[in-house]
Amino acid sequence: MHQAQHTQPVRMASVFDVSQKVLVVDDDEDTRRLLAHHLSDYQVETAGSGAEALALIQDSGPWAVVVSDYMMPEMDGITLLQELSEREPETVPIMLTAHGDLEVAVRALHEGRIFRFLTKPWQDHQLRLCVDQALSQYRAQVSEQLLLDRLQQQNQDLSRRLEEMKALRRRLQQWADFSPVVIYEAVVDGEAYRNDYVSSNLERLFGFDRIAFVGDPGFWTGRVHPDDLPRLHEAFSRLRSEDSARGECRYRARGGDEQWVEVLDRFRRDSMTPSGRMRITGAWQPVA
Repeated sequence: MHQAQHTQPVRMASVFDVSQKVLVVDDDEDTRRLLAHHLSDYQVETAGSGAEALALIQDSGPWAVVVSDYMMPEMDGITLLQELSEREPETVPIMLTAHGDLEVAVRALHEGRIFRFLTKPWQDHQLRLCVDQALSQYRAQVSEQLLLDRLQQQNQDLSRRLEEMKALRRRLQQWADFSPVVIYEAVVDGEAYRNDYVSSNLERLFGFDRIAFVGDPGFWTGRVHPDDLPRLHEAFSRLRSEDSARGECRYRARGGDEQWVEVLDRFRRDSMTPSGRMRITGAWQPVA
């Protein structure tokens, strides 16, 4: 008989550490020895009573499979397996019963969540097949639980990151409310210019609604003074050709009140395609 080594209690043991552990519970010593002999290919340990079995489960658990006799003094098999299902719900229970004991089988199904029944005397191949199936069931249950735990952890991580992003957005909004510059993102393709993002202080500093602003690809360049627009295009051209990915340009732009405002435009190139299409991030600052 292979005696399982006692280990410290582990609630979330690896599937591979537990998947061959079988606990045999029977008050008859000869029956325990015979069962252990037939299951000698697994990690088998035996207990002579329900109380002894619960002590082993507490000290050396979890177990993949518990094979328990029904008729035992003090604590019968159904009571044991009920207690087992509360302590180790992934452990797969198998019950041994006397031949034709239908009433016991029905009660066990309702109260003990039994995986399989084996009648005495059992056939060796039936016993091994039943235990093999129970071990497969255990591995499937534990793998599913590990997956659910992982998904739950990922959901918690995602929720935490979303809260962090919300907090960051609130801080950025507060910063934008007091900032003297408007942050923007834009795509520059030749002389075509499209803003994908502008900060919320655009209206405060320039008098424009940012939603309408982003929706109109030519809105900003259409507000630049015609005499200054070539200077802005030239600055973008230098950004494509020079090693430096940063640039700036001073020009006049018409504000929301239709008055000309001198603007200091600082920008950097974030990316560029082989055709010269650039994505830039920049800041507009009104110059008093």
